[in-house]
Amino acid sequence: ASYAAKRQRDLKDLTNTNAPSVTVSTEDLPSHYTDRGVPIAEGLSKTLLGFDSCALTYALEEIRAHMPVGLIHPAVLKLAEYDHQHNTSFTETLNMYLKKERSQSKTAAALNLHRNTLTYRLQRIRELLDADLEDDDVRLHLLLSFRFL
Repeated sequence: ASYAAKRQRDLKDLTNTNAPSVTVSTEDLPSHYTDRGVPIAEGLSKTLLGFDSCALTYALEEIRAHMPVGLIHPAVLKLAEYDHQHNTSFTETLNMYLKKERSQSKTAAALNLHRNTLTYRLQRIRELLDADLEDDDVRLHLLLSFRFL
């Protein structure tokens, strides 16, 4: 088998294994690997990552490209508008709180806030929003909405 055919099989096998990455020369990539609308980033042109390492980013970009604005949770839009009008950072606070899986200590550390300041902000956010932060579907919708802003 030719070198190009072997490399093509290797790349095809990559999607069926748990291998984290494979390093190849970009000259060896068949055009159907580089013509998918996802450019190979500068500086990473020599490494093709396994799909599992970029699947979420790819899926979110595809959704963003075709997503109507109505899919963004209304609470996120309301909070962003409130931040703009009142010069607050409640959107950033809620986003980080959800990213840190509702851990107040991790959120406070990530935002460089005193824990009492965070507690106050979260109380204000709950007062402003009609969103049940105890509901995992609501939290997922909120997190995805922050990614799409």
